[in-house]
Amino acid sequence: MVQVITYGYGYDLWRFLNGIVIYLGGNEFSGLIFTVAVMAVAVGILTVRRINPFTYFSAIWLPALLYVALFTSTTTVMITDQQYGAGVPAGNWSVNNVPLGLAYPLSIVTRVEDLIVQAIDNNLAPVNHTYHRFGLLGEVSLIQALESNNYLEDPYMYQTALAYMNDCVLPAFASGDIDPLAFKYSPDLLSSIALNYNALFSKVYSPAHPTGQVMTCSQVYNVLSGQVNAAAMSIAP
Repeated sequence: MVQVITYGYGYDLWRFLNGIVIYLGGNEFSGLIFTVAVMAVAVGILTVRRINPFTYFSAIWLPALLYVALFTSTTTVMITDQQYGAGVPAGNWSVNNVPLGLAYPLSIVTRVEDLIVQAIDNNLAPVNHTYHRFGLLGEVSLIQALESNNYLEDPYMYQTALAYMNDCVLPAFASGDIDPLAFKYSPDLLSSIALNYNALFSKVYSPAHPTGQVMTCSQVYNVLSGQVNAAAMSIAP
């Protein structure tokens, strides 16, 4: 068994590998192709009178031996998806009869990816914005959303927005209640982050409460949306 580690695309990879296995005929395909290759070599021997042995070996038998080593033997690939959010919960999927020549390179590449992600999460990324948990799309979307909206110049409103993103929106990404793709391409950012969470809490910052007033996510959204709409109206032409 070979393990493959993915981040958000495990289910798609599982479908892709299953498609390859089905298209190739499953467990019987490798033997069929090898038989055809041997017959082709035999025909070549019978039809060609003169041939350089080294050229013959390098052109025919070396690729054939590599093929036998890499593609006539199969294994089971276990796909483990470490990514939370992206509309699909983390999970495990297995694919049988995957050629070793495909399974091992895939495992090596994804393990290198996993090591890089872990290094970034452990040493560079803030705890609430880790790639391992939310993916690059979630991180970039939140940063762009806050920085591109110039009407959040009020420092208290900005603090409230940051707190709401960290305490409410990111958990919604993790649970799948907000689809990152829908969020990224939504024409209305404010409505795309509306949540009716009454069991999660955040803070509303104001001159009266500079350290933040604790409210439910639903209450914070109502306050924040009112402030944003009022600010947008005040700067509208």
